[in-house]
Amino acid sequence: MVPRISSKLNAGVYHLKSRCLRYATAVFLICIVSGAIYSNTFQVPFVFDDQYTIQENEKIRNPGNFYVPDVLRSPRPLVDYTFALNYHFGKLQVFGYHLVNLLVHIANGILVFFLSQVLFRKLSGADSGNTYLSALFAALVFTAHPLQTQAVTYIAQRYSSMAAFFYLGSVFSYLIARDVNSAQRPLVRYEFYLISILCGMFAFLSKQNSASLPLAILLFEYACYDQTWKGWKKKLWIILPGVLLSGFVYAYNMGLFRHEIQFATLLEDVSGITHETQGVGRWRYLCTQFNVISVYIRLLLIPINQNLDYSYPFKTGFFDGATPYAFVFLVGIFFAGWWSRKINTIVFVGILWFFITLSVESSIFPIRDALFEHRLYLPMFGFSVVAAHACERLFSKHRLWAYALTMVVVMSLSITAYSRNEVWRDEITLWSDVVSKNPLNFRGFNNLGFALMERGDLKAAMVNYDSAIRLRPDYCFSISNKGALLERMGQIDPAIALFKKALEYQPYFSPAVMNLSNTLMKKADLQSASGEYYDAIELYKEALRLIPKSVEGHTNLGVIYSRIGNKEEAINQFKEALKINPVSFEASANLGIMLYSQGKIAEALQHLGAALRLKPDSEEIKNNIAKIINMTRADPNKKSE
Repeated sequence: MVPRISSKLNAGVYHLKSRCLRYATAVFLICIVSGAIYSNTFQVPFVFDDQYTIQENEKIRNPGNFYVPDVLRSPRPLVDYTFALNYHFGKLQVFGYHLVNLLVHIANGILVFFLSQVLFRKLSGADSGNTYLSALFAALVFTAHPLQTQAVTYIAQRYSSMAAFFYLGSVFSYLIARDVNSAQRPLVRYEFYLISILCGMFAFLSKQNSASLPLAILLFEYACYDQTWKGWKKKLWIILPGVLLSGFVYAYNMGLFRHEIQFATLLEDVSGITHETQGVGRWRYLCTQFNVISVYIRLLLIPINQNLDYSYPFKTGFFDGATPYAFVFLVGIFFAGWWSRKINTIVFVGILWFFITLSVESSIFPIRDALFEHRLYLPMFGFSVVAAHACERLFSKHRLWAYALTMVVVMSLSITAYSRNEVWRDEITLWSDVVSKNPLNFRGFNNLGFALMERGDLKAAMVNYDSAIRLRPDYCFSISNKGALLERMGQIDPAIALFKKALEYQPYFSPAVMNLSNTLMKKADLQSASGEYYDAIELYKEALRLIPKSVEGHTNLGVIYSRIGNKEEAINQFKEALKINPVSFEASANLGIMLYSQGKIAEALQHLGAALRLKPDSEEIKNNIAKIINMTRADPNKKSE
């Protein structure tokens, strides 16, 4: 006789299946929406900071560089390690980098869904069906909002998205630990506390704006568990050591304890590591950020006229422009959130989360650029939960209206985000968009000119370089780039004059030093003037003192040494270039030719073969290899040294 299963067990199994199905549906929708929005980004090229973060970053050429303890002292090593893995498996093919960025974004959307559901369940008092739909809406807003495109499509901003993943994971793990029954499952509780701590460390090793994480956890502790002073007095013995330990870890990672601590200069050292640029004081930066945060709020509500590079001007003080009005506006929002902590705690959490997660980049810690959209990636969670909660409250008695509004909002955001990604198609469309929205952005004109020069449109490139120099006459990048353009057009002497002009503004400006060296070498080739070669050698040496890891510098210096007959020094320079970048085509090819000239046949063929593997269609390398092989066969007695 088969025993009957109780109706209570049947109900429990049905409930579990139903919940799993709903969760799977939510995850599926987040994946589909994200995939559709970013389906047009997989061939977006490297742009802007990608150049030195990935393309010229020798550290990511080998994942083994991150398997040493000292890596914990370097900024953002965890994300750099993922770049190293991307490079290991796909070199500089952009598809893999974009795929990882998208997967991180999807993971963040899923985390936002589960974290939002916990928050709504604890604070709204609604039934499970409402909390599910509100959490799903919050996750879709977070996933689909067009402001997120800069942190996903812009490869280098994996720093922002990965930091957000661990940040959200730390908060979520903390909430799970708090809800576990410590009497029944104490080990499980401590395990989730440990996961929360590890996620917090990983967040900071991804990006330093994660230093605000302890405040975010305290916000959830206050909102979800205990709003009484009596209860918080008991927690102080746990909170204070945790905050101090976090501060120590942050300071260690940022380099405060790399050398012997001098307590007399400790405050000065702390000030230095929290001051990215010396060109803007803390008060000016803070006054600027009152305006910037107001712009952020406008972009959250009305995401139009987005820009990769706003080039937002720094304010001179509190009474510059609309700063007082922006300050009053932000104070009003903050106190509205604080006032709502008892009557509408979700709004309180959303608003405080927004300010807390912006507190590192939008406060008194000056950063070179005042405004960037990717800084809103993590604060978007606060906006998303408030938006979802508002929709649920407004249409609590009209569920169909709530569904319709949710679909319209998500579809509108998705279409806008997809259209925004079209702008990232290539550097010319991207920088054309920048300067069309900000005609005073000299950096935008310079970068557009460089993109046009790379494409071969030299006339248009010259127009944009001139625009950049007109807006900022001392902008060395534009002056040096215009000189490089003139050199490409065969105007050697005017190019040299521009490089020297750039060096007058900034004597140790390495791109101008390198360009001037290259041009002098070219002039010497044209005139057979050895004096120009020696001038170029001195300039290259100066450039390598400024940027010792320059593959181009060592390679070109080796070429000059080969021109003046110093073969040994030429070989040394080519080998030094290959130490920095073992897959440098130019260094491998030149080293192979120099080794052959010294009779080192086997070594020469080895390096020429490496060059051919890097560029299989190089007829010059094929001819050189064939020439060496034929000459060796013609003289069997010729031996490699």
